[in-house]
Amino acid sequence: MSENVFAVVGPGAVGGLFAWLLSRAGHEVVAVGRPETVAAIRDEGIALRSATFGVGVERVAAATEVPEGASVILATKAYGLADVLPVIAAGRPSEVVSFLNGVEHREMLREALPGGGGGGASPALRSRCRRCECRGPSSTIAALSRLLRLRKTPEASHR
Repeated sequence: MSENVFAVVGPGAVGGLFAWLLSRAGHEVVAVGRPETVAAIRDEGIALRSATFGVGVERVAAATEVPEGASVILATKAYGLADVLPVIAAGRPSEVVSFLNGVEHREMLREALPGGGGGGASPALRSRCRRCECRGPSSTIAALSRLLRLRKTPEASHR
């Protein structure tokens, strides 16, 4: 079991920023993405250019599968959710925190995850990100506005 691992599913602009910040804070992070994205992250790490957080590269593990029992941060585009649901479910995550736009995806998460608990998990991370960009297969992220808050709440600590 990988209960102390954060699996960031969709390590593009938003997910890549979370992976970078969590890694920089000392957490174990696995970026979960498509094979070409995984290859870029393995080769280059995740690079960040940000007025708030500075410039730097974080070397994080990258995989096409969610480690069993990991805490999942879901940061794909909403239209890609159906493709990643089996990948997330196979990892039997301890919790899923979704950063998808809208609310329609919650029911899809509940139905797809073992025990139906993923979509209803209490949010361990609270955030608001106004604008991030990640273009092409590169693993460089430009954070163009402030990330207002990223915190792990005590009541949502790992089991």
